[in-house]
Amino acid sequence: MDLVFNPLFLGDSNIWENECGRIEEDKGKKKINNGIVYNEMKAIFANPNQVLKYIINKSVFEDTTYGKVYGGKPEEMNNMDLKDIIKKYKQYYRASNAVICIQGDIDVTRELEDLDNRYLSYLKNGFTNKNIVLIGRRDLTKQIENNYIRGEKSIVSINYLCETFKDATEMYAFEALLRYIFKLDNGPFIKWMEENYYIITCVI
Repeated sequence: MDLVFNPLFLGDSNIWENECGRIEEDKGKKKINNGIVYNEMKAIFANPNQVLKYIINKSVFEDTTYGKVYGGKPEEMNNMDLKDIIKKYKQYYRASNAVICIQGDIDVTRELEDLDNRYLSYLKNGFTNKNIVLIGRRDLTKQIENNYIRGEKSIVSINYLCETFKDATEMYAFEALLRYIFKLDNGPFIKWMEENYYIITCVI
């Protein structure tokens, strides 16, 4: 809760530069990018499967929330301005915009009272209406090519945009089916692909 509602970077820019990203000089006076999150995202984008996942999401969901990189693209992270980040934080990171889940064999009433006393009672109210635009079904296919500098193998991905799920049960049932077909090593589709000398990667 402290991490969400009382982040230290709001009052200390050094924490932001250390955690997110910064430009510094190495021993040879060469300027380099550094930072905890920057290095994490750099490692993620060094993985071809993660790059493929980003390209898939970008191609299907385009410029909506789901087509973005959750941690930031490494080459763009140092272009972020702390003032803009703080403005976005104050706009969206509100208690009225949050869903708080309590799990376990605990006294729920006591936990809710503790949350209210320590956080919710003094936080500002206000709901930011940020509707996520849904992408409609397409009549035509779209082909996208992307170059990846590491490795010589090519990866081909075929992506489909499904209808909007009506409830959580339907969504999880569909996800379980996809995992059975594509994710299990001994799943029927994977076995057929291996027998026919295909290589498949699936992002769910």
